[in-house]
Amino acid sequence: MLLKLTNRDNAYWVARVQNLIRENATDREDGHMDVDLPKWIHQLVDEVITGLPAEGGYDGNMRTAVTLSLILSLWYNQLHYAKARDPHRPAFTRQMADQKRLEYVHAMLDNLVNFSQAPTFFPSQPWEDPWMPSVTSGDFL
Repeated sequence: MLLKLTNRDNAYWVARVQNLIRENATDREDGHMDVDLPKWIHQLVDEVITGLPAEGGYDGNMRTAVTLSLILSLWYNQLHYAKARDPHRPAFTRQMADQKRLEYVHAMLDNLVNFSQAPTFFPSQPWEDPWMPSVTSGDFL
């Protein structure tokens, strides 16, 4: 879906996030980095917004949110998967990383399929299944 939204594939976005982090980081003696988190996140947001199609036909807030969500979840999940399979890391640490990744996957699935709180999130909206045989068809877009 990222290819459809941004004309760039998953490999581009994983590499882009990795590069943004590296470009906004300074190395430490322990092999890790100090990263300017707000800076790289802002750069990513700017790139996504700049890449929005000039023509409308979509809600810019929703399109930006879904694009950023897909990019960041792709990077996060792939990074956790890679770290959990790196034999240079202690086995226990790798196992814990894999457990955290699975917790994240479950949370994302819950976000995607559990609509039990939707009326709480949008309390002023009336609710109706769009696939009902007697569906109401309004004219608000």
